[in-house]
Amino acid sequence: AKTKAALFGESGLVLIKGSNNREAGWLAIKNLLQIAEVNPGIKESKLHIFSSCTNLIECLPALQRSQKHPTDCMTEPHEITHLPDALRYFCLQYIMPAKEKKKETELQKFRKKMLSSNRKRGYF
Repeated sequence: AKTKAALFGESGLVLIKGSNNREAGWLAIKNLLQIAEVNPGIKESKLHIFSSCTNLIECLPALQRSQKHPTDCMTEPHEITHLPDALRYFCLQYIMPAKEKKKETELQKFRKKMLSSNRKRGYF
């Protein structure tokens, strides 16, 4: 069975692991909502939430601030957290894109192969 990532990859959509740093994600939303000059004489936010996003508009103000972590929100009631979390993941990825994994050097590949081989033989 193929993974979801493999299926998306076959269609040209490469999936990367997003950051689950909640507090950085909320800060990313805040930063993207700030009004700034985007073009000479034009001030607006980089993030636009359209009136057609009715469920997100309903869920965002319903979130409650966490008492343990004031820069985060509570995860309950859970049903209202899905759309804000999706927005949080998107904004954090937009501001801080994931870094590409470094390719393994030939020496690293050799060491991994030797380690695996020695484990199979029971050396350690």
